[in-house]
Amino acid sequence: MTYNSRLVDYFTSEFYQFEVTNLAHLAAPDFIFTINSSAPMKFEEFEGRRRFLFLNAAISHGEFKSTDDAHFFASVEILTLEGDRAIGEIMFNVNDDGLLQKVDVNYEFTKAEFKTFFDALFKNYPSA
Repeated sequence: MTYNSRLVDYFTSEFYQFEVTNLAHLAAPDFIFTINSSAPMKFEEFEGRRRFLFLNAAISHGEFKSTDDAHFFASVEILTLEGDRAIGEIMFNVNDDGLLQKVDVNYEFTKAEFKTFFDALFKNYPSA
């Protein structure tokens, strides 16, 4: 297992814990997170939603695979407390310095379905 694959595995295993250590040291200064080509979020916004998601949905992913040791792909699924489900793919990009540069999630939704699902999921999110 390479350093980059261990980084992705560690990050994802820690991300799903309720009491997580600060993961900012694993993110590049220009880190961005996108969902279905939405406006990019910086790491602080991305990390800020983690606890909310942990309390309001179950997130699982398949085994990460890579052909170049820089881009890692896996299936991903969110199951909300109400029983709604989103299925898609998650991609991690590790830069040349061994830091996470980008996380991109694409769910198998039309634009309208995507908006409905995430509006419902984040209806009680403090900054929504």
